[in-house]
Amino acid sequence: MNLLFKNNISATVPSSKSVANRVILFSFLCFKEVYIYNCLKSEDILIMLKNLNNFKCFSYFFIKNALIIKNSPVLKLKKTKFYFSNAGTVARTLIFILFLINKKVVLDGNANMRTRPIIGLINLLETTFKNKKIKFLKKKNYFPIIIVKTNIVIKRYNMNIYESISSQFVSSYIIGLAYIIKNPFYILIKKIVSIDYVLLTVKLIKKFNIKIIFFKNNIIIYPGKYNNFNKKFYIEKDVISLSYLLLQLIKTKKKKTIEFSRNIYHAEKFILKFLNIVGLFFYFVNNNLNIIKYKKKVYCFCINCYKLIDSSIIFPFLIFYNITKIKIFNIYNWNFKECNRIIAVAKELKKLGAKIYYGKNWMIIKKYKNRKNILLLTYNDHRIAMSAYKFKNYVYKPNCVKKTFPDFFK
Repeated sequence: MNLLFKNNISATVPSSKSVANRVILFSFLCFKEVYIYNCLKSEDILIMLKNLNNFKCFSYFFIKNALIIKNSPVLKLKKTKFYFSNAGTVARTLIFILFLINKKVVLDGNANMRTRPIIGLINLLETTFKNKKIKFLKKKNYFPIIIVKTNIVIKRYNMNIYESISSQFVSSYIIGLAYIIKNPFYILIKKIVSIDYVLLTVKLIKKFNIKIIFFKNNIIIYPGKYNNFNKKFYIEKDVISLSYLLLQLIKTKKKKTIEFSRNIYHAEKFILKFLNIVGLFFYFVNNNLNIIKYKKKVYCFCINCYKLIDSSIIFPFLIFYNITKIKIFNIYNWNFKECNRIIAVAKELKKLGAKIYYGKNWMIIKKYKNRKNILLLTYNDHRIAMSAYKFKNYVYKPNCVKKTFPDFFK
């Protein structure tokens, strides 16, 4: 996905780490050689590969733009300790697979990971299975944990998910179920943080020869074995990263056009809608999305971020693009990301002169005065660093973008 600007500025959107980590996990469960093309060497993907390398059956190597995974059908461990650093996508997708192995394993992460709750997935596991226990080494429902060695037995073949739970937990859940069930498994989703990511997982599972049906928030998973008959998989581009690049177009003095071919998810269409409010016009030609800057003055807007997981963090920074007031709500998941994003964003916007009011699930930003030459902290959070791109000469430790977009500042 190349972004082409009329004044000869260009950028490239990276491949999706969310897709890549899921495909790597599917390939691991295929127990055969798989070639994965366009796989980004981001921090999260390398952490996933390093943890899977704890299995004797697993090996991998990169050749040019291809990741080659080799595997055998015997799940034996070389190491019983798994370390996820602060890679939430890795921790949430691997925990279920490790839960299925009849071995005692220890799971941990860095200080930030230890503040991110895993109660949603724990509840799903304990409700679905018996004879399997999880011990919390420090704080209940947080890493580090020990999964006790016991044979796994399925209690039930249906599950209703009522609480607001991470889509990554649900994705991990259905990936693991597809691997072990002997009868069809029925899931009814009443509430979830982002349905788009679950739909993405369902789509990928189908490509690996598992029969799965998604209809009106009902999921039916049928017994089967993961298999990629083509032995090849191409990773699509990360449309979420597009939001951060589009943010930089709002203040351009000349009209510019971006062209790329990409299917846009519902959440990203929502982002495009609000960027249109502040002065970006979008239209499609031959499956290409064209973006043109135009003048438009906006006084205030209010955004429900319930379905916007990672892209929503760009909204507070719009306050410096001639908008008087911004209110965002349903951002509770910001409390448990690479940092507490609500507090972190509030502190940095205050430095820049914005007036901030916030709670655990909402934030109101008012333009106060625009200060310059302020050193901004990233809190080792790649999405804060990318959102603050306008102030890139004054961002402290911007290298955290290597987590998902290593070439962002290039």
